[in-house]
Amino acid sequence: MGDTKVDMGDDVTTSHGSELVVRSEDLEGAMNSMKQHAPIWNGVKADYPAWLWEAVPFLDSMGLKKYRPPVLNEEQHTIMLKHGSADEITKAEAMLEKLFRVFLRMISRSKDHPEAITLRMMIQAEFAEERDGFLLMLYVEGYANDQSVAEVKVLKRDIQTRRLALLAR
Repeated sequence: MGDTKVDMGDDVTTSHGSELVVRSEDLEGAMNSMKQHAPIWNGVKADYPAWLWEAVPFLDSMGLKKYRPPVLNEEQHTIMLKHGSADEITKAEAMLEKLFRVFLRMISRSKDHPEAITLRMMIQAEFAEERDGFLLMLYVEGYANDQSVAEVKVLKRDIQTRRLALLAR
């Protein structure tokens, strides 16, 4: 039996045999249904490396790769926020805020994960109105690596101090 292909206009190609049948609206619907879902971390420190392994490609797929550690280091973070054009600085601030929102949403809110609830309360207390995803990722990494709350706070303050020193140059 031979293959028969019938062209029915721009939107529909019908085929009999081994070729794929594709309708443009089907393709669009399939792409929308394939949207990635963020991996959710339960807040258990031992699970952090496996969760981060899944979280990084998700963040990268959202265009956040150049705004997260270790791709962006502390000095680059400061320079990006202070030494670009007004448009570049505004874009960087918006992307760092987006990284903050997305990363925070990936930490469980479930009552079944008390470690995550505790971490979210710590983040809320420490960051207040600040929405810098780069700093949040460093903060969470310190938490997951068993640094004490005081050590994590020192790390965050140290980054902010270096930022001010670079600004003074």
